[in-house]
Amino acid sequence: MGIIILNKKSTFPKQWIDFLEENKTTYINYKSKQNEITQSIEEQKRTGTYDIFSTVNTYYNQVKMLKKNFKKILLNSNDLLECYHATRITKEERLFIKEKGLMPFNKQTVVKKFQMLFDYGYITEEEKNKLIIYNRYHNEDVRENRICFYSGYVDYNIEDNKNGVQDCLENYGGEFIYTIPELKDICENLKAYSDPCIIKTFVKFQTIEEESFCSLISNIFDFYYFDKLHLIQVQLGVKNKIIPVTDIMVLQEKG
Repeated sequence: MGIIILNKKSTFPKQWIDFLEENKTTYINYKSKQNEITQSIEEQKRTGTYDIFSTVNTYYNQVKMLKKNFKKILLNSNDLLECYHATRITKEERLFIKEKGLMPFNKQTVVKKFQMLFDYGYITEEEKNKLIIYNRYHNEDVRENRICFYSGYVDYNIEDNKNGVQDCLENYGGEFIYTIPELKDICENLKAYSDPCIIKTFVKFQTIEEESFCSLISNIFDFYYFDKLHLIQVQLGVKNKIIPVTDIMVLQEKG
Protein backbone atom coordinates (compact mmCIF):
# COMPACT_ATOMS: atom_id res chain seq x y z
CA MET A 1 0.00 0.00 0.00
CA GLY A 2 1.41 3.36 -1.04
CA ILE A 3 0.54 7.03 -0.59
CA ILE A 4 -0.32 8.86 -3.82
CA ILE A 5 0.18 12.62 -3.99
CA LEU A 6 -1.33 14.04 -7.16
CA ASN A 7 1.33 16.70 -7.70
CA LYS A 8 4.19 14.20 -7.33
CA LYS A 9 4.53 11.78 -10.23
CA SER A 10 7.15 9.88 -8.26
CA THR A 11 4.32 8.58 -6.04
CA PHE A 12 2.34 7.15 -8.96
CA PRO A 13 2.27 3.33 -8.89
CA LYS A 14 3.93 1.39 -11.71
CA GLN A 15 0.53 0.15 -12.86
CA TRP A 16 -0.56 3.78 -13.34
CA ILE A 17 2.60 4.65 -15.26
CA ASP A 18 2.29 1.63 -17.56
CA PHE A 19 -1.34 2.42 -18.31
CA LEU A 20 -0.72 6.12 -18.90
CA GLU A 21 2.24 5.50 -21.18
CA GLU A 22 0.33 2.90 -23.18
CA ASN A 23 -2.57 5.32 -23.78
CA LYS A 24 -0.57 8.52 -24.13
CA THR A 25 -1.23 9.13 -27.83
CA THR A 26 -4.97 8.54 -27.51
CA TYR A 27 -5.42 11.06 -24.70
CA ILE A 28 -3.13 13.73 -26.16
CA ASN A 29 -4.98 13.54 -29.50
CA TYR A 30 -8.26 13.88 -27.66
CA LYS A 31 -7.09 16.94 -25.71
CA SER A 32 -5.85 18.62 -28.87
CA LYS A 33 -9.39 18.45 -30.25
CA GLN A 34 -11.32 18.77 -26.98
CA ASN A 35 -13.10 22.04 -27.82
CA GLU A 36 -14.15 20.69 -31.21
CA ILE A 37 -15.32 17.44 -29.64
CA THR A 38 -17.29 19.19 -26.89
CA GLN A 39 -19.04 21.48 -29.36
CA SER A 40 -19.86 18.57 -31.63
CA ILE A 41 -21.31 16.48 -28.79
CA GLU A 42 -23.46 19.41 -27.67
CA GLU A 43 -24.68 19.95 -31.24
CA GLN A 44 -25.55 16.27 -31.58
CA LYS A 45 -27.57 16.42 -28.36
CA ARG A 46 -29.37 19.55 -29.57
CA THR A 47 -30.24 18.16 -32.99
CA GLY A 48 -30.73 14.54 -32.01
CA THR A 49 -28.13 13.32 -34.52
CA TYR A 50 -25.33 10.86 -33.78
CA ASP A 51 -22.73 9.26 -36.03
CA ILE A 52 -20.84 6.54 -34.21
CA PHE A 53 -18.21 6.40 -36.96
CA SER A 54 -17.36 10.10 -36.98
CA THR A 55 -13.83 11.07 -35.96
CA VAL A 56 -15.15 13.23 -33.13
CA ASN A 57 -17.19 10.43 -31.60
CA THR A 58 -14.34 7.98 -32.03
CA TYR A 59 -12.04 10.19 -29.94
CA TYR A 60 -14.79 10.75 -27.35
CA ASN A 61 -15.60 7.05 -26.99
CA GLN A 62 -11.94 6.06 -26.82
CA VAL A 63 -11.27 8.41 -23.91
CA LYS A 64 -14.53 7.43 -22.23
CA MET A 65 -13.37 3.79 -22.28
CA LEU A 66 -9.88 4.89 -21.20
CA LYS A 67 -11.28 6.55 -18.08
CA LYS A 68 -13.52 3.57 -17.37
CA ASN A 69 -10.54 1.20 -17.46
CA PHE A 70 -8.42 3.49 -15.30
CA LYS A 71 -11.25 3.72 -12.77
CA LYS A 72 -11.12 -0.08 -12.44
CA ILE A 73 -7.43 0.20 -11.59
CA LEU A 74 -8.23 2.73 -8.85
CA LEU A 75 -11.06 0.67 -7.37
CA ASN A 76 -8.88 -2.45 -7.23
CA SER A 77 -6.02 -0.57 -5.60
CA ASN A 78 -4.95 -0.66 -1.95
CA ASP A 79 -3.16 2.68 -2.32
CA LEU A 80 -4.30 5.83 -0.54
CA LEU A 81 -4.83 9.30 -2.01
CA GLU A 82 -3.59 12.39 -0.15
CA CYS A 83 -6.49 14.84 0.31
CA TYR A 84 -7.26 18.05 2.19
CA HIS A 85 -10.38 19.27 3.96
CA ALA A 86 -10.80 23.06 4.12
CA THR A 87 -12.77 24.30 7.10
CA ARG A 88 -13.06 26.88 9.88
CA ILE A 89 -13.20 25.48 13.42
CA THR A 90 -12.68 26.38 17.05
CA LYS A 91 -9.67 25.30 19.13
CA GLU A 92 -11.74 22.63 20.86
CA GLU A 93 -13.03 21.23 17.58
CA ARG A 94 -9.48 21.15 16.26
CA LEU A 95 -8.29 19.11 19.25
CA PHE A 96 -11.27 16.76 18.94
CA ILE A 97 -10.64 16.14 15.23
CA LYS A 98 -6.92 15.62 15.82
CA GLU A 99 -7.68 12.97 18.44
CA LYS A 100 -10.81 11.33 17.02
CA GLY A 101 -10.78 12.11 13.30
CA LEU A 102 -13.27 13.73 10.92
CA MET A 103 -16.90 12.81 11.40
CA PRO A 104 -19.31 12.95 8.42
CA PHE A 105 -22.34 15.14 9.04
CA ASN A 106 -25.92 13.93 9.23
CA LYS A 107 -28.97 14.90 11.29
CA GLN A 108 -27.47 13.36 14.43
CA THR A 109 -23.81 14.40 14.22
CA VAL A 110 -24.58 18.08 13.56
CA VAL A 111 -26.50 18.18 16.83
CA LYS A 112 -23.37 16.86 18.61
CA LYS A 113 -21.38 19.68 17.00
CA PHE A 114 -23.83 22.31 18.26
CA GLN A 115 -23.85 20.75 21.73
CA MET A 116 -20.05 20.98 21.84
CA LEU A 117 -20.22 24.69 20.96
CA PHE A 118 -22.73 25.20 23.77
CA ASP A 119 -20.68 23.18 26.29
CA TYR A 120 -17.62 25.36 25.64
CA GLY A 121 -19.61 28.56 26.00
CA TYR A 122 -19.45 29.73 22.38
CA ILE A 123 -23.24 29.87 21.96
CA THR A 124 -26.29 30.23 24.19
CA GLU A 125 -28.94 27.56 24.53
CA GLU A 126 -31.26 29.69 22.41
CA GLU A 127 -28.61 29.88 19.66
CA LYS A 128 -28.00 26.12 19.89
CA ASN A 129 -31.69 25.41 19.39
CA LYS A 130 -31.78 27.84 16.48
CA LEU A 131 -28.87 26.03 14.82
CA ILE A 132 -30.65 22.71 15.27
CA ILE A 133 -33.88 24.03 13.77
CA TYR A 134 -32.50 25.92 10.77
CA ASN A 135 -29.47 23.89 9.61
CA ARG A 136 -29.82 22.34 6.15
CA TYR A 137 -29.73 18.76 7.40
CA HIS A 138 -32.83 19.45 9.48
CA ASN A 139 -34.81 21.32 6.82
CA GLU A 140 -33.67 20.02 3.43
CA ASP A 141 -33.26 16.71 1.68
CA VAL A 142 -29.48 17.05 1.51
CA ARG A 143 -27.15 14.12 1.09
CA GLU A 144 -25.86 12.94 4.44
CA ASN A 145 -22.73 11.07 5.52
CA ARG A 146 -20.35 12.64 3.06
CA ILE A 147 -17.20 14.71 3.46
CA CYS A 148 -15.80 17.05 0.84
CA PHE A 149 -12.03 16.99 0.33
CA TYR A 150 -9.74 18.71 -2.14
CA SER A 151 -7.07 16.87 -4.04
CA GLY A 152 -4.28 18.95 -5.48
CA TYR A 153 -2.45 21.92 -3.97
CA VAL A 154 -4.59 23.89 -1.51
CA ASP A 155 -3.69 27.55 -1.19
CA TYR A 156 -5.72 29.92 0.98
CA ASN A 157 -4.76 32.87 -1.21
CA ILE A 158 -5.93 31.45 -4.53
CA GLU A 159 -7.99 33.92 -6.55
CA ASP A 160 -10.24 31.28 -8.08
CA ASN A 161 -12.95 30.35 -5.57
CA LYS A 162 -15.09 28.22 -7.88
CA ASN A 163 -14.36 25.16 -5.73
CA GLY A 164 -15.40 27.01 -2.58
CA VAL A 165 -12.09 26.82 -0.69
CA GLN A 166 -12.17 30.45 0.45
CA ASP A 167 -15.83 30.18 1.48
CA CYS A 168 -15.03 27.17 3.66
CA LEU A 169 -12.07 28.92 5.30
CA GLU A 170 -13.66 32.33 5.80
CA ASN A 171 -17.09 31.23 7.06
CA TYR A 172 -17.69 29.20 10.18
CA GLY A 173 -19.51 25.92 10.07
CA GLY A 174 -19.68 24.75 6.48
CA GLU A 175 -22.34 25.56 3.91
CA PHE A 176 -24.97 23.61 5.83
CA ILE A 177 -25.23 26.56 8.23
CA TYR A 178 -23.37 29.65 6.95
CA THR A 179 -25.57 29.82 3.83
CA ILE A 180 -28.75 29.98 5.93
CA PRO A 181 -29.96 33.63 6.39
CA GLU A 182 -31.46 32.89 9.83
CA LEU A 183 -28.06 31.69 11.09
CA LYS A 184 -25.93 34.50 9.66
CA ASP A 185 -25.46 36.38 12.95
CA ILE A 186 -24.50 33.24 14.86
CA CYS A 187 -21.95 32.25 12.23
CA GLU A 188 -20.46 35.74 12.25
CA ASN A 189 -20.02 35.55 16.03
CA LEU A 190 -18.44 32.09 15.80
CA LYS A 191 -16.04 33.34 13.14
CA ALA A 192 -14.28 35.44 15.79
CA TYR A 193 -13.60 32.33 17.91
CA SER A 194 -12.41 30.05 15.11
CA ASP A 195 -9.48 29.69 12.72
CA PRO A 196 -9.17 28.70 9.05
CA CYS A 197 -7.67 25.22 8.86
CA ILE A 198 -6.53 22.71 6.29
CA ILE A 199 -6.97 19.13 7.49
CA LYS A 200 -4.75 16.57 5.82
CA THR A 201 -5.75 12.94 5.43
CA PHE A 202 -5.41 9.91 3.17
CA VAL A 203 -8.49 8.30 1.64
CA LYS A 204 -9.27 4.98 0.00
CA PHE A 205 -10.33 5.11 -3.63
CA GLN A 206 -13.21 2.77 -2.77
CA THR A 207 -14.81 5.46 -0.57
CA ILE A 208 -14.84 8.12 -3.32
CA GLU A 209 -18.32 8.82 -4.66
CA GLU A 210 -19.14 8.14 -8.31
CA GLU A 211 -19.57 11.79 -9.29
CA SER A 212 -16.02 12.64 -8.18
CA PHE A 213 -14.24 9.99 -10.24
CA CYS A 214 -14.49 11.72 -13.61
CA SER A 215 -12.81 14.95 -12.46
CA LEU A 216 -10.25 13.00 -10.41
CA ILE A 217 -9.20 10.84 -13.35
CA SER A 218 -9.08 13.83 -15.73
CA ASN A 219 -6.86 15.59 -13.20
CA ILE A 220 -4.49 12.63 -13.03
CA PHE A 221 -4.27 12.46 -16.82
CA ASP A 222 -3.79 16.22 -17.27
CA PHE A 223 -1.03 16.35 -14.68
CA TYR A 224 0.80 13.31 -16.03
CA TYR A 225 0.70 14.39 -19.67
CA PHE A 226 0.70 18.19 -19.44
CA ASP A 227 1.88 19.05 -15.89
CA LYS A 228 -1.46 20.79 -15.26
CA LEU A 229 -2.96 20.19 -11.85
CA HIS A 230 -6.36 21.58 -10.90
CA LEU A 231 -7.84 21.86 -7.46
CA ILE A 232 -10.78 19.46 -7.46
CA GLN A 233 -13.39 18.31 -5.00
CA VAL A 234 -13.41 14.69 -3.91
CA GLN A 235 -16.66 13.63 -2.28
CA LEU A 236 -16.55 10.66 0.08
CA GLY A 237 -19.47 8.52 1.08
CA VAL A 238 -18.51 7.41 4.59
CA LYS A 239 -21.63 6.44 6.53
CA ASN A 240 -20.87 5.68 10.18
CA LYS A 241 -17.13 6.01 9.58
CA ILE A 242 -14.56 8.35 11.07
CA ILE A 243 -11.81 9.57 8.75
CA PRO A 244 -8.43 9.64 10.55
CA VAL A 245 -6.36 12.78 10.00
CA THR A 246 -2.60 13.11 9.75
CA ASP A 247 -2.18 16.86 10.20
CA ILE A 248 -4.16 20.04 10.87
CA MET A 249 -2.63 23.24 9.53
CA VAL A 250 -3.89 26.46 11.10
CA LEU A 251 -3.68 29.29 8.57
CA GLN A 252 -3.18 32.97 9.09
CA GLU A 253 -6.18 35.16 8.36
CA LYS A 254 -6.13 36.83 4.95
CA GLY A 255 -5.36 40.53 4.83
